[in-house]
Amino acid sequence: ALQQEGREDLRRRSRELRKEVSRRERKVFEELLQSCNVVACTCVGAASRALQKQDFDLCVIDEAGMALEASCWLPLLRSRRAVLAGDHLQLPPTIKSDAAAAGGLSRTMFQRLLETHGEDVSRMLTVQYRMHESICGWSSAYLYNSRLTSAASVRHHTLVDLPGLAEPACEDDSLVTSPLVLLDTAGCEMQEDSHGVDGSGA
Repeated sequence: ALQQEGREDLRRRSRELRKEVSRRERKVFEELLQSCNVVACTCVGAASRALQKQDFDLCVIDEAGMALEASCWLPLLRSRRAVLAGDHLQLPPTIKSDAAAAGGLSRTMFQRLLETHGEDVSRMLTVQYRMHESICGWSSAYLYNSRLTSAASVRHHTLVDLPGLAEPACEDDSLVTSPLVLLDTAGCEMQEDSHGVDGSGA
């Protein structure tokens, strides 16, 4: 009986110590947050217990063209001002339910604000720094009314401009010297399965 009481006492003390550790961790975290100029988190993370007492001057939501409106409201309700950065013409949010998508969940806040207020609340960044102008040209013409241009630093870059590729390693050097290569895959059917390289499905 004494051993049983001793075990119960140890369990009780262990629970109390864990609670005390959690309380101290929360307090330290709150103090750290008070001294931060910038807090980075996901939209859903903004609703975490650790941020419950925090209000912000500015909320910046990146990739807002992919963010569900419901998740955007979590940080926005704690902020005085907001910037939504994204592109509604790129990937939409992932909606697994057809009923939810049909009910309007696939329409983002970013898209809704653009449709409602247009250029009064939006600014388009017209210079891109990622790709050769031949690759950019198609999307610029078909999606952005030819307003998207390539920065001089990437406008004429090809693979041979990368370190180690100055000398093409294959006979057909167009694969590394041409900015855009289209491969005809007609007649190249390949049976697909769910197994990985090692046959394990990984």
